[in-house]
Amino acid sequence: MKNLAPYIVVRPNKDETTDVYINDWELFDFVDDYLTENCDVEFEYFSESKKEKKTIYTMCFSNKYEATKIEQFLSRLDIEKIKEIYSLNNTTNI
Repeated sequence: MKNLAPYIVVRPNKDETTDVYINDWELFDFVDDYLTENCDVEFEYFSESKKEKKTIYTMCFSNKYEATKIEQFLSRLDIEKIKEIYSLNNTTNI
C-alpha cells in the first residue's frame, strides 16, 4: 500500500488490478472526476466499507491500468486541495 496523499491509499493487487481507498465521499467524487476528465482513467467498479465508524470508498481498477500509472496521476493532485475537500464533511485535522 502506498499513501499518496492524505486520505488516499493505493494498493496494487497480486492479480495486477489496483485498488484506491478514499476516506470521504466528496474526495472520492473529486478523484473520480480528476482521473476520468484529466487522465482518461476509469475505475471498473467501486465499493464501500465501514472502518471505525468511517466509510471507506474503494475504486477498483482492472489490470488495464498499472498501479504505477495510477500512482503517478494521483501524485499530481494538490495536497491542500485534498485537505480542503476532505474538511467539507470532516472536522478532524491531519
